Parts: sequence; C-alpha cells; structure tokens
Amino acid sequence: MTWLLEAIEKASLAFPTEPLAPADLPKQIDLGGLTAVIEFHPGHSPTDLIIRIPERDVVFTGDLLFSRAYPVVADADILAWRRVLDRFTGYSRRTQFIPGHGPLSSIENVREQATIMDGLREHAERMIRAGATVEEAERRYVVPRQFQHFEVLSWSFTVGGAMRSYFSALK
Repeated sequence: MTWLLEAIEKASLAFPTEPLAPADLPKQIDLGGLTAVIEFHPGHSPTDLIIRIPERDVVFTGDLLFSRAYPVVADADILAWRRVLDRFTGYSRRTQFIPGHGPLSSIENVREQATIMDGLREHAERMIRAGATVEEAERRYVVPRQFQHFEVLSWSFTVGGAMRSYFSALK
C-alpha cells in the first residue's frame, strides 16, 4: 500500500492543451513522421474514442474491443457498438488492434467479438419473441462451445448487460 501511495504522490498530471469534442473529430495529430488519427465511435460508452496510426496499421480501441473475452456492457449502445466492429473488420488484414483490456489483437479477434455479440442478439430476439423477461434471458443464455474458454468477467456485466441493452434497443 505504501508503494502505491508513493507512486500516486509522485505522479504528475498532463492536462490536454485543447478540448476534443465529437464535432471536431476525426482529428489528425502529427507525431513527427507518424500520424495519430483520433476518431469518435460511441458504442461501449457514449464517449468512446479510438486512435489510429495509419502508417503502422495500428488501432488503439479502448473498450470497443475485448480480446478473447465477453464484452462488458454497462451503458452501451450495443447496436452502435456492433457497427463499430464492422468498421474495424474493414481495416487491413495486417491491422493490429490494441484493446483497452487484453493482448494485442487481430481482425480475427474483432470477428470473434462480433460473433459473440451476434449470438447474444439472437438469444435476446428469441427471448423477446417468447415473452421472456430480461432476467430470464440472462439466466437462460448458454455460452457457445467455441467461446467457453473466453473470459467472462462478470455474468451480470457481460451477458446481463447485453440482454438489458438488446431488450431496450429491440423492443
């Protein structure tokens, strides 16, 4: 605990020199031979940004990509988030994605997350048609065999969050 507190006390904060608003994006920043492109893509939260380095085929995705894990869905616009994943799959096959959590990822990892989200949506649609409650839909979801080795941080935040988001968006 002492080490942690000392590290916090020694840290210096660097504040932005200019504000970023969605209307100002995308914004290009010259990094001295490389370009950082800041883009606004809400989905996981209303304030999601990505940073692309086009010359290196690198994309910092923040929480829009969960590598080999079920995505955490709290205040997500899950339909918009899914469209962001479609956008990511349109990038070069060489693109390396740096998620907010997890290891360096590829287009294949983006496709895995898209497949998970599609499966969650299909389950939500079936449950809505059957007249189930969102709680029942969460309880009745079964992780597909191909994703059983993926991390599920918290059932309520992942599957439950997805069911709440889909039920709200699809009803």
